[in-house]
This record gives sequence, structure tokens and C-alpha cells, in this order.
Amino acid sequence: MRDFGPPVLIALDPDESHAKYVGRTFDGRQFFVATHADPQCLIHGHVFVAVYLFNSAGKLLEARIDDLGTDSKVNAMVWANAAEQRYRELGWTYIQRIAMQPFHVERFGLAFGLIAFQRDKSDDWMAEIRPGNPMAFFPPWDSGLYDT
Repeated sequence: MRDFGPPVLIALDPDESHAKYVGRTFDGRQFFVATHADPQCLIHGHVFVAVYLFNSAGKLLEARIDDLGTDSKVNAMVWANAAEQRYRELGWTYIQRIAMQPFHVERFGLAFGLIAFQRDKSDDWMAEIRPGNPMAFFPPWDSGLYDT
């Protein structure tokens, strides 16, 4: 992976926070289960659970995204249970580091994905999980770490 310039692959190590469900399925696909919040507002914005599936080279194969409703009507436990349910639907998995190519898909009128861009008219690149930006990635892209 390149450390400077736009990312080709971005590594993600599993943890107990935003990357709890990260790894490989029994058939070798990589997966990442993410929770998203529409940043529109806490009253009218929606919350989502997404399952992203990638091939072994990190290319997005499929995005399964559920709209759980407005943020004001979904409590944290319901959101966590929905993510756990989607993870269990993957079947037998290995929790481990993955490497993803930047990607985006349009659903519910929003851009979802791992979106890379140049920051503030500089040569510095970063990537964010969107919508809601719960995770931000910076070089070196193979660190496996993110900021919140």
C-alpha cells in the first residue's frame, strides 16, 4: 500500500469500538459491519446498519444497508442489536484485519462508503466512513488504525 497520495487500499484492524465486526467470511470474502447516522439532525436524521462485502483484493462486492428510522426513535441498544443481527447473518466468520479499496454507494439519498479526498486544498489525503464520519483514516494507509 502507498503511504502518500490517494489510498489504494486502507487497512482496518478489528477493535471493540467502531470496528467490532471486521474480518473474513468462510468463503474468503472480507466484511465490515458499520453503523451510520445521517448528519442532517438528531430529530429528523436516520440511523443505519450496513454490511459491506469485499473480494480478497478489497474491492466492494455488495453493500447491504438497513434504514432503522429516525435517530430520535432508535435507542443505542436497538442499533447495536441490529448490527449484531446483520453480523450473525454472515455465518461462520474470522475476526481479523481487512484491507478495503475506497468505495461509495448511493442509498436513501445519501452517499455511503469509505470516501477518500484531499483535505483543505492541500496535498494531504484522508478517507472517511460516511455518512456520519464515525471513522477517519490517514496515512500510512496500512496502519489498520482510525480516528473518531
